[in-house]
Amino acid sequence: MPRGGNFNGEGFIFLLEKEARRGAAHGIEALCRSFDGSMLFDEDNDMSELARAKCLSCRSDAPKITDSEMAGLIAQIPQWQVVERQGIRRLERAFRFANFADALAFTIRVGALAESEAHHPAILTEWGRATVTWWTHAIRGLHRNDFIMAAKTDALFEALGRATT
Repeated sequence: MPRGGNFNGEGFIFLLEKEARRGAAHGIEALCRSFDGSMLFDEDNDMSELARAKCLSCRSDAPKITDSEMAGLIAQIPQWQVVERQGIRRLERAFRFANFADALAFTIRVGALAESEAHHPAILTEWGRATVTWWTHAIRGLHRNDFIMAAKTDALFEALGRATT
């Protein structure tokens, strides 16, 4: 038995893969259901307007977000930071968890959410933490889509937190 108690790794991986496929096929609503199928929150009432928005297809000639637009959007996702790496602005937030399994489960759900919106982050999963970084690769910077996905990621984290308390 692995350190940390009664943990069936093979069964856990199966559940994570199942969740990833379900989320990719059915979007955030599917991702915000508990394993028994009940809704963790009401998408119309518990999600911000930004989290309910859909990502738009973004090409390399799409404009980056302006500083004034960024100020209005970042206020809606206050726990996210704007960081710059390799000359590219990105949104980043570290999410804390009780253990590695919870951080990994969150990572899988964020990945499925990314697939459902065709917009993909960088995710670093560690024991007790998952750091999610959003930016638009095509424009090498921030687009409104990144703020939408950050808000959706927050909604997913909040929903999962309610399910475990």
